Amino acid sequence: MTVGSHASWPLTGRSAELDSITAVLRRGERCGVLLTGEAGIGKSRLARAVFERCRTEGLLVVTATGAEATREMPFAAVAGWLPEGTRPSMRADFFGAATRRLRALANGRRIVLGLDDAHFLDDVSAALVQHLATTVDARPVATARTAAAERDPVAALRRRGLVQVFEVRPLSATEVTELLHGVLGGPVAGLTAELLCHNSQGNPLFLRHLIDSGLESGALAERDGVWCWNGPLAPHARLGDAVAAAIGTLTEADARAMEYLSHAEPVEADVLERLVPAAVLDGLEARSLLAVEPSGSHLLVRCAHPLYGEVTRARTGRLRRRRVFRRLAEAGAADQLRLVDWRLRGGLAVSDDQVLGAAREALARCDPRLAEELARRVQSTAALSVLSQALVAQGKAEEAESLLCKETAGELVAIRAINLLWGLRRPAAAAEVVSTASERSPELGVAELAIDFFGSGRIRAVDRADLAPATPVVAGAAATLSVYLRTFAGQPEQVVAEFGELGLSHVWASLRGAARACHLHALTLTGRIREALRTGERYYAEAVAEGDPAEVALIALERGVCESWSGRVPQALPYFREARALVTDAMPFPIQAYVASEFAACSAALREPQPDVIGETRARMPEESGLSDHMAFAEIRVLANSGQSTHAATLLEALVRKHIAAGRLTNAVECQYYLCRMRPSTSDAALLAKLASRCDSPVFPLFAEHAHALATRDVAALEATAVRLAELGYGGMALEAAMMGADVAKGRTRAAARLGRMAERLLAECGGFQPVWLNPLTGPQPLTTREREVCELAVAGLDNAGIAARLAVSVRTVGNHLQHAYAKLGVRRRTDLAAALNLS
Repeated sequence: MTVGSHASWPLTGRSAELDSITAVLRRGERCGVLLTGEAGIGKSRLARAVFERCRTEGLLVVTATGAEATREMPFAAVAGWLPEGTRPSMRADFFGAATRRLRALANGRRIVLGLDDAHFLDDVSAALVQHLATTVDARPVATARTAAAERDPVAALRRRGLVQVFEVRPLSATEVTELLHGVLGGPVAGLTAELLCHNSQGNPLFLRHLIDSGLESGALAERDGVWCWNGPLAPHARLGDAVAAAIGTLTEADARAMEYLSHAEPVEADVLERLVPAAVLDGLEARSLLAVEPSGSHLLVRCAHPLYGEVTRARTGRLRRRRVFRRLAEAGAADQLRLVDWRLRGGLAVSDDQVLGAAREALARCDPRLAEELARRVQSTAALSVLSQALVAQGKAEEAESLLCKETAGELVAIRAINLLWGLRRPAAAAEVVSTASERSPELGVAELAIDFFGSGRIRAVDRADLAPATPVVAGAAATLSVYLRTFAGQPEQVVAEFGELGLSHVWASLRGAARACHLHALTLTGRIREALRTGERYYAEAVAEGDPAEVALIALERGVCESWSGRVPQALPYFREARALVTDAMPFPIQAYVASEFAACSAALREPQPDVIGETRARMPEESGLSDHMAFAEIRVLANSGQSTHAATLLEALVRKHIAAGRLTNAVECQYYLCRMRPSTSDAALLAKLASRCDSPVFPLFAEHAHALATRDVAALEATAVRLAELGYGGMALEAAMMGADVAKGRTRAAARLGRMAERLLAECGGFQPVWLNPLTGPQPLTTREREVCELAVAGLDNAGIAARLAVSVRTVGNHLQHAYAKLGVRRRTDLAAALNLS
């Protein structure tokens, strides 16, 4: 599968240039345009769009294309402008025949001369273009590479003032994403868009070949409605040819220099200058094949385009690559990690101590892939520690366990326990490893905390000073755990206040992403939802730049949560969908649980039916997991959004009690607030106020006030809470308060009108979304709680026996409840219940 020819792609990001160019061609003075830019940047595509618009406006457009093979052949490029059968023997005959034919075709219209690759025009054709431009008011629209625009024949058009130059710029990241969406026919994961944008550098030709390469290899595929790239970049032959054409002809010295640079980039200029003559490097820089940038007291050199290095490396044989690294190592490097790596790749001797030191340094620099590669070369307990951490950080859980399964002491036990818990979803096995460890350590304490929270779901108080392991991966886990525990134990304000002081490890990217997601959640739960949205945008961009799918999935997930809390539920779903598309079974199981839960709940809220993603995820989760309660909350929201609010409320009451018993006060507040909005009652509002008083969030008391106003149907209180919630950015909750207030205030004209206008504005800001329970809330509830619950289950398809089993009552009792409900609702049969109760 490929994406078709470059010509068929939508013209993206060129509207301003197209308007400016056609404006020049419409002006009275005799002036055409020259489109310059690098190979593949889209000059020809933009020129074709100009020609199409000119033809639409009634201009005559004739075209010619220069070619390197015919640049020495007179008349070759523009022979098509002559009358058929004409064989001019002299230059004057040629000019006269071409001029007469174009005048006849134009019949008084303005003429546009389309000249693609004008730098390859033969001299006679170039002279004819100048002649036509000055005698018959023909406007050249020419394309040429930037470097060639300074040489004849293109430079002659500029010297005579016959063209205005337009530099065709690379597409921006936003434009690349828009183009990808149009070409692939659906949304593209941010990580994939960044990969393609970075490696194409906004060059449409390179982008097309990258997409074709990914589609043909299967690396680029649609997953859960989102296009994702999985695996390394592997340029195919056509891309290599396109890049080679853009690079142009290289001398032997140029080629060697590009090889050194491609395998070492970014590399200090001093190192490169020991291998390559300065004149060669100067020439490559002048041709824009390499780029130089300052870095402290040094200059760093890299390929001017990422694909220059990618293709050069792909076309270098194994033996040649070995010699390249050997020469680099012999040239030396101030960075010992790089020097050790080069020596090993070049087949030179390196001591075990040097290799182990380099492996530790790679881990400290957050490069677990290189740390793994180096640590595998050394056989020792210390090397095993580095190797196992590198594997865990990359999500290679099975391989890490195979190395650690016999360890019973030291930091390796803690690493194993954490890997068993998060990587292999075996909390019971992790707990057994910790309980049988032969010695205690700070690392083991971290493992115990993780098992408590993600295993049983229990939160216990811990001093941050006690979480100070030296092992990089465990230290990263400790920092993340600290954020998790306080966020969900009712201390989100403390998390916000101290988050900047945490030393988040970059070794294990998914845990850094988890900590940042918690930070965003803490901001959302402390009245800083707008700050959460801004910070989430920054975190997302940074995660995409780092390139770890698990971290991107977590930040995308929490950006969706922020949008949901702000009331813009339709805008949340694309984030959840992207997170779901990025999640793999190799990622820590909490990520899988969180993503599945929010995706399912949001889809249900928007009435978009989905497979049982929660059930599928539960099947892969440990039997005993604290995250089962998080998934239960999502299942309750799915129930509520399908119209079964009474049954959902019963389940929520039990879930709140579980959260309180486990010390998860923040979760308890979230669930209780949802319950109060779905089924207002003064007793539930009182419990929410009590829970809010035990937490440090300044906005939880406002949630309790909102709940009390809903329960008491107090118009003034509803209006006041709606205003305050809206000011803080909680548009959805404000909408609920305003709509309830407007309904209760009917008959009080001014209050009802004021609240109605507020509700209309908030509804528009929320994208038209409102919870399913809003309509039932605005009128009296004729049924008892049990009667409504029985009706909801009947609508869901359960027969009387099934309802009795679900509610632990007799079949006869179920029948009585249904008969009472029929009488109150004025219906006669089971099939009428859905419409009578406004259930979907």
